[in-house]
Amino acid sequence: MSKLVCHLESFLGKTNCAWAGIPGLQEIGVQIGQYDSAPFGVPLALSTLGLSLHPLRSASSGEIIFHELLMFASEPCEPLNIPAILAQIASGTVRRKRPLLRGDVVGPQGGGLLEKSSMEAFFVTLPILLPPEFAAAEDEEGRGIALAWLIPISAKEAAWARSQGWEAFEEALDKQNPELLNWYRDEMRLQ
Repeated sequence: MSKLVCHLESFLGKTNCAWAGIPGLQEIGVQIGQYDSAPFGVPLALSTLGLSLHPLRSASSGEIIFHELLMFASEPCEPLNIPAILAQIASGTVRRKRPLLRGDVVGPQGGGLLEKSSMEAFFVTLPILLPPEFAAAEDEEGRGIALAWLIPISAKEAAWARSQGWEAFEEALDKQNPELLNWYRDEMRLQ
């Protein structure tokens, strides 16, 4: 078992399912893992597995970054759709050769991510649900692997985060404390 998988499982529980044959991922050697005992009783915790094998260059710093992506959900939702969403985002990062950095907004693509959900995009941030030591893992060669949480957000929230900046958006998250794990939550009131 890899150091990355050991790290993820030490915080999220054992991997109970891994999707390897999702179109777009199989070609790049990336899987989606689902964990059986997620933090705080969260029913669904997913991560990419293998994305960190791809060196991705930051557009802002020029630094090479190795990372994996995370998604969490608290409400029962369409779990088979969420791995496909994560797969699409992961394959896009490899295709563009650019990592997703804290404060990045992914989407919206038009329409809800899930049926009956107003969430249409994602905000990239630190996995603050877990202890700080979870946010960085290491591979067998000693390279650091950043773990990035993709929070589902509405189209309005995505536009606001882009226009006001990631720090202002994180401040709004702190003040309003929306249910970030609820993909069916109401959108925040932003001015």
